[in-house]
Amino acid sequence: MKKNLPLLFLLLPFLSTACICFGPDNFCETVSEKLRSPSSEVPLVVRAQKMNTVPEGMEIRVKEVLSGNAPGSSLIVRGGNGATCYISTDGFQDGMEFVALLERFDSDDYIISICGVHILPIENEIIKGPAAKGVSSLPYKDLFFKPDCSELRGSSLNSLFRVFPTLTQNSVQIYYRAREEEIQLNYTVYDAVGRKVVEAVPFIMSPSSRQSIELGHLADGVYLIELAADTRRQVYEIVLH
Repeated sequence: MKKNLPLLFLLLPFLSTACICFGPDNFCETVSEKLRSPSSEVPLVVRAQKMNTVPEGMEIRVKEVLSGNAPGSSLIVRGGNGATCYISTDGFQDGMEFVALLERFDSDDYIISICGVHILPIENEIIKGPAAKGVSSLPYKDLFFKPDCSELRGSSLNSLFRVFPTLTQNSVQIYYRAREEEIQLNYTVYDAVGRKVVEAVPFIMSPSSRQSIELGHLADGVYLIELAADTRRQVYEIVLH
């Protein structure tokens, strides 16, 4: 069985002097930098798998969207050629899984930038490579983002909560999946440019309970709901229409 190529090997051929750029030295800070950007578009972070090679790059299957909006379950990622600031896709084997921050190439396709750490391979549900400062290996289920990239280790709130529907006209529900322990939770809602628009006081959620978040007073658009419990944070994207 072929092994996935190391991340550094994937990047080495494309660190050309034709492209000069700088970025964080780990994945979490790269994503967090994008989340803090004043851009109106929420960064697209996905867990994906390479399906096959196409003339302009590779076709990937999106297995999970961690941030942003994917236009479909199948996307094209363009490959760089050494004179660009995005990586070549030549080193990706069919079936290879990874978590990646994708950036727009045009209205249809995406690229993976070399300016920062935009991609990490996944092997046996373990993320390999610089996930955060001092974190070079991380269970996929524990991947979640705080603005300062701390507390990556431990149970992700994503495994404890479900926020739905993600497309709504007036409200969303927080469902607490646990069956035994109560938890103290609070939430904050941000608009697409990072402005705080709703902030709740801490409240207690019982096992298998639900909490409604009323958003009908807000304008249509994309919003981020940040759940907070002790030192853990999880961000969910919803769309009001």
